[in-house]
Amino acid sequence: MDEMVSVEVGDLKGGALDWAVAQATENEDVEINSGYSTDRNGAKIESGLVERFTDYSDRPFNWAEPYSPSTDWSQGGPLIQLYRLAVWPTFNGTFCAGGCDGDYWGELSLKGEDIEEGNTPLVAICRSVVCAQLGGVVEVPAILLPS
Repeated sequence: MDEMVSVEVGDLKGGALDWAVAQATENEDVEINSGYSTDRNGAKIESGLVERFTDYSDRPFNWAEPYSPSTDWSQGGPLIQLYRLAVWPTFNGTFCAGGCDGDYWGELSLKGEDIEEGNTPLVAICRSVVCAQLGGVVEVPAILLPS
């Protein structure tokens, strides 16, 4: 694998954040595209993106789809229920997310160790999951970091 770099969870974004979410959720079908490939519609997927490979054994080919829970609600949204997260806006226009204790909304108390901030709700959700599962500093492939 490519060179790994230590990054604070609060600084993760884009492909690096998506890759870290895949590691935190043990999503084994996710790989880093090191060259380029095409998705099911024939669109080119550039290098450095995180992809989820889908096995269609009944078809003559498999294809890659972008894996981007930090921008795709169908991938990132279910993390809210899975990890019992609360998400709320801040006064500075960003969002926070963190794990909750309690059986219903009236009893919720936030667990401070995994509260993370992001410029969108999905970024905050993804950072919170990564922090809770992997810690505040994670190793990510250097190819996924912005130049």
